[in-house]
Amino acid sequence: MTWSVWGLKMLRTVCLFVIIGLAIAKHEVYEGYGLYKLSVKTTDQVELVNYLSKALDLDVWSHAIPGHDGQVLVPKDKKPLFQNELKAAGVEFQIESDNIKDILDLEDQLLSEAARKNNGSRLDSLPFDQIYTYHQVDTFLDMLAEAYPETVTLVNAGKSFEGRDIKYIKISSGDFETSTKPIVFLESLLHAREWITLPATLYAIHKLVIDVTEQDLIQDIDWIILPIANPDGYVHTHGEFRLWRKNRNTNLGVGCMGVDLNRNFDINWSEASSNIPCLDTYHGRGPFSEPETSIIKSVFDQYSDRIGLFLDIHSFGSMILYGYGNGVLPPNGLMVHLLGVRMAESIDAVKMSWNPNYVVGNVALVLYDASGSAGDYAQSVGVPYSYTYELPGHRFGIGGFGFFVDPAFIEQAGFETWEGTTTIALTRTHARLGSQEKDKGGYTPILKSYHSYKVYNIELKTVQQQEKIRILKSDLIDFWRFPNYKYGVMGQVMVPPSHFIWFDEKLEELGINRDVYIEDVYQYLSEVENRTSLSRNVGEEYYFDVNKYHRYDNILAYLRKLEQESVDSLSKVELVEYGVTAENRPLVYLRVGRGANDNNSPEKPIIVIESATNPRDWVTIPAALNIVENLLKESRFLENLEWIIIPVLNPDGYEYTHTNLRLWQKSRSTNSNMGHICPGVNINRNFDYDWQNFDASSSPCSHVYAGVEPFSEIESRMIQDIINKNAPRLKLYMSLQNNGGYISIPWYYEKAASGMFRQQYLLGLEMVKTMNNAYNLDVGSVIFDRMSGTSVDYVRSKAVLYTYNFDVVQRGNGVIIPEEDISDIVEDVWKATAVAAEEIIRLYSEELRILTAFPSPLPK
Repeated sequence: MTWSVWGLKMLRTVCLFVIIGLAIAKHEVYEGYGLYKLSVKTTDQVELVNYLSKALDLDVWSHAIPGHDGQVLVPKDKKPLFQNELKAAGVEFQIESDNIKDILDLEDQLLSEAARKNNGSRLDSLPFDQIYTYHQVDTFLDMLAEAYPETVTLVNAGKSFEGRDIKYIKISSGDFETSTKPIVFLESLLHAREWITLPATLYAIHKLVIDVTEQDLIQDIDWIILPIANPDGYVHTHGEFRLWRKNRNTNLGVGCMGVDLNRNFDINWSEASSNIPCLDTYHGRGPFSEPETSIIKSVFDQYSDRIGLFLDIHSFGSMILYGYGNGVLPPNGLMVHLLGVRMAESIDAVKMSWNPNYVVGNVALVLYDASGSAGDYAQSVGVPYSYTYELPGHRFGIGGFGFFVDPAFIEQAGFETWEGTTTIALTRTHARLGSQEKDKGGYTPILKSYHSYKVYNIELKTVQQQEKIRILKSDLIDFWRFPNYKYGVMGQVMVPPSHFIWFDEKLEELGINRDVYIEDVYQYLSEVENRTSLSRNVGEEYYFDVNKYHRYDNILAYLRKLEQESVDSLSKVELVEYGVTAENRPLVYLRVGRGANDNNSPEKPIIVIESATNPRDWVTIPAALNIVENLLKESRFLENLEWIIIPVLNPDGYEYTHTNLRLWQKSRSTNSNMGHICPGVNINRNFDYDWQNFDASSSPCSHVYAGVEPFSEIESRMIQDIINKNAPRLKLYMSLQNNGGYISIPWYYEKAASGMFRQQYLLGLEMVKTMNNAYNLDVGSVIFDRMSGTSVDYVRSKAVLYTYNFDVVQRGNGVIIPEEDISDIVEDVWKATAVAAEEIIRLYSEELRILTAFPSPLPK
């Protein structure tokens, strides 16, 4: 259904004359104003800039923080003082425009030319290369409701301070009264000067009503869209005061007009805003003192039990921010953050190349404290996912000028914002209705986290490429296996859609060959899942096959069964419960041996096997359990040795790979100051040896986060206690990992081989030989990349000579090994373990002969 041609032509004519009128405006009030870009490096510089901004009453467009430049508009008469203070403090600055009026005039000219070009064209909708006035948008909404009555309901919610109608539309495939349908609520122009936000909501309307390409977005979701939340302020910006921010409340005649509507909501009101009416962050006389915010409140009052997602669209800064503005996080802060990251990735994948990637985080942590905001209020009344979009400042002419709009990028702003919105609209809005994704016997929902991710094979041809490849490492570029030029090792790396172009460009620069190995990780994981017999219904009785994958509760049940069955046997299995993890799971290990030691003989040597330190390395668990089963069959290994087997060192992380993210690499603890947003520590970076030096991070959100301090995690402390209690009996330590086909010798942090390693090296060669040379032997990080704080480095530092990382041979694709490949892999691990055990027995026998020939002189 379309509007009448007459109505549309009239709308276009109005559009043209109004914008031509804009071009005549001279913006004299901004004559000589300078726009400064600031770069700060320290907190002292941040504090100085904030102080100057308040003391000089400057217009802060975006706040400068380390790593993120800011922009400040400075009146002509305050420029000298401002610049002198910046220079004295060593703050780097650049004058982007010495007279902002020139930019305003150019903006008017470009918009006027776009209006002339489009007059009479595209009668089906408003062109997306113009900025429309309040009256044009008001007319558009009226026409839309008339043309599409089956899906669009127009709500005239009330009047602004100056008496303008505040209208929003409801979009639904039904009557909007179905209580089981979640609602997405979008609003824009709460701040009047942020013109680029209007195309974002108009584009959403276009895709939901006029050009519908995804029916499920209206079949499964109802929508509320408020395009102009601040009519009076927006109208004011189309006159002389283009950079007006607030509404137009006269404030009881104090001489300064307007209230910052995004400080007027009843959530921590007045705590981080201004009580001075002349300032841009004036919060008003009280919460909801303004008709505009009261109307938004009424939407939440009516639909808060159904609103699953709220997006308050602002500009500029390329950010997705969430509450609360005082730094306190909502109870579901982790999921709010992760979904914000997913939105950001979707936008980054289609953004203009010159714009920065989106930053995601809590507003107080990323920017500054703020109170009384719409986003915080939505969160406080029960909306589970509430975000403030800060759209990018698109290029304007030859540079980026923040709030100004170049018609060439208007449609892009709408398009990329819509990409981010639709990414989570279907997957998370139902959370408000209590239907969050849960583990229900399958894990297809968690695989969707890797939708469209690709895995590349990369091959190095030169030493120079080997050195430069490290620049690709980041938390989003996941190296499943690091490439090595000297040994001809093919690398594997998983890349999210947001970084395809960047990754390809970097490899081109380095001249590195690559090919796509897995086109869609989600699809591949789904195929592997369909071939997996894993029982995800924990606790039930079923046959336990060590050559299959199992949930942690079922593994525990199996270990308890082994302990019980050994009560009347010579071979003893003791299940030791060390403690509980961050998520209250038992943290356990097995002691396996043949009864008590003979008091007249030296104590038996001990071998320790550790597995599932990295929780996504599922195949290491069957490898460890297979060792246990073989030990119970091979009496010689129990008569002469004692074994400590840790089948699952990281239970919380392992369970998380079953219920949430299959490729998760950390624990689930929340010990850091950002633990509730970014939980988990990489256990294999948390040991007290060369801690946090190489391939480790101090950022809690990194997958190689090393923790707040060495041994901050119960999992690493358990290893520490095992080593301390059993030295010097401990003779062999092996950490089972996945994806590589290497047996590696510490220390990772040194390029040279570790001292006194000849025996260790020779035994490593024998282990490789028994597996038909299917593995490589790595000495001192020749093949592997450097890393620090690992378990094997720590254990080797405690004088345990035979210490190895055992990276199982690659089967399937990368770290994802199908069940049908498990038996061959674990059998190879057992063969190598048996060879090592035989060597320990031989050494033990020699020690015994020496001790027998030369008894200890110490009294018994």
